[in-house]
Amino acid sequence: NGIGVEKDYTEAFLYYLHAAKHENREAMYMVGNFYTSSKYSHSICPLNMVTGNIWYEKAANKGHAEAMFELASNYYKGLGVIFDLDKALYWYENAAKAGNVNAMYNAALFYDGVAGISYENPNMAGYWFNEAAKKGVKDARQKLANYKYSSFTSKWKK
Repeated sequence: NGIGVEKDYTEAFLYYLHAAKHENREAMYMVGNFYTSSKYSHSICPLNMVTGNIWYEKAANKGHAEAMFELASNYYKGLGVIFDLDKALYWYENAAKAGNVNAMYNAALFYDGVAGISYENPNMAGYWFNEAAKKGVKDARQKLANYKYSSFTSKWKK
């Protein structure tokens, strides 16, 4: 970030890579970012979605919520991995459980059955829209208006 030193993406990448190889999950996530973002094109790290996803998955397997979210999004879009909605939902839900608000909303969209995604489950959609709404996601609050919670059955219904 250039705090106290000259900004140098190559040096930063090498330090992150060293830390990632020593099992630091934040460093693994950052190495994934270096490989997947053109923001870091001024470093020695080449743009490579496949390698970036490998690092995201390593960080995700260590519980890094943002890495889970990035991996889910890449499976959803087929970026550097084979397009796979099951894996996208798996990682969105894991990221949501780890507290990633965007993942909560995206998991809810999967279960809402939007955009032709056939995972419709009103109970799960209501649950994740509610969780995202509690965290301040305005779109989730709007979607949640289509659902109601039954305290009798402990389920969400459209």
